[in-house]
Amino acid sequence: MLLEILERIRKPAAAVLLSWAILLNLRFFVSAGPLWRDEANSVQQACLPGWNSVVDSLQYDSFPVLYPAVLRVWTSIPLLAGDPALRVMGLLTGLALLISICLVCRLFGSRLPVVALVLAGADPVLISEACSIRPYGLTLVALLWAFAAHGMCLMRYSRRWLLVASIASIFAVQLSYSSAFFIAAFGLTAAGLALRQRERQLALSVLIPGIVAALTLLPYLPAIQRARSWVVLLHYRVDWMQFCASYAKEHTPVLPLIWIMFLALACVTVFLRRQRGTSSPPAPASARYATGVAALALVSQVAFVELMKVPPFPRYFLPVLLFIAIALQLLFDRAPRTSHVVLAVMALLLTAWPAWSWLGLRRTNMDRVARVLGREARAEDLVILSPWFLHPSFQRYYTGPVGWITVPELPASPITRYDLFMKAMFRNVSAGDLAARITNTLARGGRLWLVCQEIGYVPDAGHQPEAPSPPARVSGDDYVRYRSYWEREVWFLLKSCCRSQQLSVSASPLIWGEERLLLALWSPGHRESEDRLKIQIK
Repeated sequence: MLLEILERIRKPAAAVLLSWAILLNLRFFVSAGPLWRDEANSVQQACLPGWNSVVDSLQYDSFPVLYPAVLRVWTSIPLLAGDPALRVMGLLTGLALLISICLVCRLFGSRLPVVALVLAGADPVLISEACSIRPYGLTLVALLWAFAAHGMCLMRYSRRWLLVASIASIFAVQLSYSSAFFIAAFGLTAAGLALRQRERQLALSVLIPGIVAALTLLPYLPAIQRARSWVVLLHYRVDWMQFCASYAKEHTPVLPLIWIMFLALACVTVFLRRQRGTSSPPAPASARYATGVAALALVSQVAFVELMKVPPFPRYFLPVLLFIAIALQLLFDRAPRTSHVVLAVMALLLTAWPAWSWLGLRRTNMDRVARVLGREARAEDLVILSPWFLHPSFQRYYTGPVGWITVPELPASPITRYDLFMKAMFRNVSAGDLAARITNTLARGGRLWLVCQEIGYVPDAGHQPEAPSPPARVSGDDYVRYRSYWEREVWFLLKSCCRSQQLSVSASPLIWGEERLLLALWSPGHRESEDRLKIQIK
């Protein structure tokens, strides 16, 4: 009786999960608001004057040309260039990914993908990244269809599926360089399974899409070579414990627990099936393929992070989590369809409120900061942005006449330029340069406006930071040292001569912590402020 009841709830459970995932996408669309710095950077890169400028900017970015090209075409229509229209583009991408998850599961024989929907379709981080104005969403869509097409070639080979695999693979690598590792995982897994079936011709055929996609990356070699001069700033010692903590923080501790529960149930399912011996039918090709891809993709991604020494942000592992979710779905479809349905419903109940709350955060309050500055700042004032990478979103929303600088002061650029930060390190940009800016502003009767992150550096008064020694070999640690020094130094200089007044720029506290910005007005605190600055800097 209980089994019949549980079986009857599968369709309603799948419908509820799909509806919930759609609602979460709409929640992000309504709440996200203005573009935060990375999104603004993508739009401003796409809107550079002339296609040659866009292509030339690739050496300063981490992605190929396809996404800037899509954005350039979209924003070339005036009605589509504003924030609301760009958020519509993000929503369409998120919904396309959700539909793709359902269709791919259906192609692989799973008509009611409750596990894939609760683990991937309703993942708040996956939704926020897919709906953001960044390449991640379209990359996931392209990867998902490349993954599906490779699998279909293995199960029911046809030239049509081989063509789909090739086109999707080309789109994936043209959206993100890192897609090449996943495309290789698709081809190698499919080829390995084909060789097990002694189909050598098929094994060679499923490698074609990956080879073609790799060839399309050759024109980017000069840009990649030039980027090597600054990308060392992003090389860190990989701390996997910090990654796990960051993953749990972004997803809330509930979702990682749900993943552990599903993986544990999958292990139990496999163990019990092996205990039955030959009475259990062999796993279908789709399940073997998806499991192989998930395992190889996870190993490849971890190896890539370790090799390149890049910070392992949770968003880098979203494709891996997507493939694991589909593999688990196909695995559970072979088992009695009760336990995983119950677990999926439990997961929905446990993750609903955390996901709803997290996706309801506004992505930035930079537009409100710019509005206050446009209303209150005077022409003789100076705006200071700390840290330096806040300038893309500031430039998008600030249209006033007041001059502004970054910390450290870098040449004006509409996009994020780590190469300019590195040049400032070797140019030994000292606090004296900033002090001169401050004293000149105060001397002409101006005031100072500091725009900073809420999680930024606030040193104790009276303790001047010590300038770091020039690096012998640049790494991410040097980037952290110099950035920390410059950000603490601006606070020290301001406290040495001025008094601050915190301004309220946000009517609601529901703003994403990464870009919850503060605005403070600093005015002279005494008549000897200029002399005191000179004494401090010497």
